[in-house]
Parts: sequence; structure tokens; C-alpha cells
Amino acid sequence: MSRRENPIAIIDSGVGGLTVVKELQDLLPKENIIYFGDSKNVPYGSKSQEEIICLTKRMLDFLVVKNVKLVGIGCNTISSVLSFLEPQYDLKLIGAIDPYIVHIAKLPIDKVGLIATPFTVKTNYYNKSLAKLNPNIKIIGEGCPHLATIIDQGNFTKEDIAKETKIPMNNIKEKGAQDTVILACTHYPIIMDYLEELYPATTFINPAHYQALAIRDYLLEQNLLNGSTIDGKIIVYTTGNRKNYRWFLNKLGIKNVESINKVE
Repeated sequence: MSRRENPIAIIDSGVGGLTVVKELQDLLPKENIIYFGDSKNVPYGSKSQEEIICLTKRMLDFLVVKNVKLVGIGCNTISSVLSFLEPQYDLKLIGAIDPYIVHIAKLPIDKVGLIATPFTVKTNYYNKSLAKLNPNIKIIGEGCPHLATIIDQGNFTKEDIAKETKIPMNNIKEKGAQDTVILACTHYPIIMDYLEELYPATTFINPAHYQALAIRDYLLEQNLLNGSTIDGKIIVYTTGNRKNYRWFLNKLGIKNVESINKVE
């Protein structure tokens, strides 16, 4: 098998990175994709930097053996510590943050809201990255401590989402940035329908779309696009509940799922 036929890998602390898989499947339907969701340890955003790096290395070590041609980091929390991981692997790692920061920098606004895990907000990675491209736009970030876990469990209601997002969204509004809000956790686009109902005056930015575009562009540059004439397969690995993954795969409309595997 040529390297072009090797799979793309997407990793996340749970089911959130499946939003990247969905975008990739729409954009590059011939690519084979391996997904690893560490749902046993979700959310990463409430852990220390050392724990996040250790848990991520376990996933990356698992995927190196699978001969993947690149890894998309479908997790904003992991992406904010990518500089510590990249030197340890002879493997292309594409984070979730920088691709949509380029998009934000071009917007005709002076403030943009952001909701994410507390760790992701605390790193201030977004403001630092955006300042390099457009210092005139300020990011107003607010942490949602339990939102990723609520989504990952799959049995949430609109009321659960409203309760968890009310204070962060109100804080963003008071600081004048609720018109446009970045969903800086790949779990959050899963509940886009609820968010749009709860906050109809807000435009939410889905980071998964921009990460999928960045992955496509890299594969094009490196001449690594799969030239197959048949649609690619999806293989899922998780440390969590396989039943939850079936539900989310169906909800997102992800096709050609070959297997969902439990990893101890």
C-alpha cells in the first residue's frame, strides 16, 4: 500500500473530534480515517498540562503503529500544548486552533467571543496567535467547565446546555462580544442546533470546518491525497462507551463506519 492510501488520524478527548471527521468525509470522501476518542478521561480541559501531554502521547503512540499519514488534533485543549508534542514525533500534527485563527483575523470586528474548556481559555493561546495576525481584534474567552462532559455522555437536553452556557455567554455579552462567538472545543458544534435556538442573535464559528480545510491543503501540498475510486472507511477507537459513539456517528451523519473498538 502506498503512503497515499494510509489513513488520516483524528484524536480528541472524547466524541468532539467526530465533527472534524464529518467535515473531512464531506471534503475528502476517498480518505480512510482512524478516530481515537479518549472518553474515559474527558474533559482534558480540567486537567494539568502534564496530564494532558501524557494522555495525548498514549493516543499518538497507538496511532504511529497504524501507519497514519498525519494526525489532526481534534481538540483545542491538546492543540494549545502542541509545541510540547511536535518535537517528539516524526509525524505531521495539525492542530485545531491556528486554521480558524487565520479566518478570525480577516473578520471586520474588534471583539470576538470564545467559549472553551477552562484550561484552553487560561492558556491565552488564542489571543497570542490572533495578535500576530491582527492585533486590532480582541478575544473575550469564557470557560464552560462541564459542557464537554455533558455532550460526551450523550443524554443531554436543551435545558442542560442552557444552564451550562448561560453565565459564560452573559459574560461575553457584557464585554461586548456576543455577536460572533468561537466554539473553541470540537464538542460544541455537536450542539449547534441548541446554541442557535438559545442565542439567535449570535453567529457561532465551527472550528472543525477550518481544520478539515487545513488537512486537505497539507495533503495536496505533499501529494498525499488518496487516489482511490471508492469511498474511504472510518475506524473508531475509544477508551469510553462504544454505544455513545454509535449515537454520535448517526447524529452527525458519518458514513462507512467499519468498526467501533474499545481500547483499555
